[in-house]
Amino acid sequence: MKADLVAGIIGFIISVVTWHVSGSFPAFEVQNAGPSFFPRVLSILLALLSLAIIYEGLKNKEEVSYKMSKTEWIKFLSIIILLVVYYFTMNIIGYFTTTFVLSFAIALIIFGSIHKKILIYCTVNSGVICLTIYLVFRMMLKAPLPYGLLF
Repeated sequence: MKADLVAGIIGFIISVVTWHVSGSFPAFEVQNAGPSFFPRVLSILLALLSLAIIYEGLKNKEEVSYKMSKTEWIKFLSIIILLVVYYFTMNIIGYFTTTFVLSFAIALIIFGSIHKKILIYCTVNSGVICLTIYLVFRMMLKAPLPYGLLF
């Protein structure tokens, strides 16, 4: 089976599960758009994109193979390890500090080299990500984010 078909089918299954699980979220009496609204919108979007991937997989008859190089595998596994460490240290160190370090480290891994221009870009990018999350979730939505030893 081609990779497009497998990816499309998996995406469609995830969208159906998301739709079903979000149906169990409590509804608000005052608003029509309760907690299940956004996950359901995303599940519809994911289902449509998954169907498009399935269609493309059925339409294209040639099989495309791609092998990851050793460097790509190292980058991939490094990012996975960083995400696991991020998950377990977020509550200890603090959300914004770990998010900054994570986004900075992932950007460095993706670029694959360390130059002054790349370091500046990674720093600004990580700062913008943290500032955006802070403004949206803490200031606008008043959502609590984990605080640890550091901010």
